[in-house]
Amino acid sequence: DYLDRNYDVTVSIVITFHNELSVLLMRLLTTIVHRTNPKYLEEIVLIDDASTLDITEEVKTYAREQRIPIRLIYNDIRLGVPNSRLKGIVAAKGEIVVVLDSHMEVN
Repeated sequence: DYLDRNYDVTVSIVITFHNELSVLLMRLLTTIVHRTNPKYLEEIVLIDDASTLDITEEVKTYAREQRIPIRLIYNDIRLGVPNSRLKGIVAAKGEIVVVLDSHMEVN
């Protein structure tokens, strides 16, 4: 059964956003960190697609304090969702890359 197997893979989660509310980013990051096995989670990569709203210091502080690396990458110009995701995928260090929307929760 596949659930009994021991996988030795690392996962990067890529999340792109543009002018996302900080409370929504915090909810997403919190659910990822608390509901994902840290054995597999290599990192979370946040791609800010040239937002005009600055994410709050709360999100930046939360990212610095986690046991799982959370990297913030900023686009100088608006690239759009597909190109921002591609930028995150290229920057990802994990063997498997999971792309998530910025306005969701992980269960």
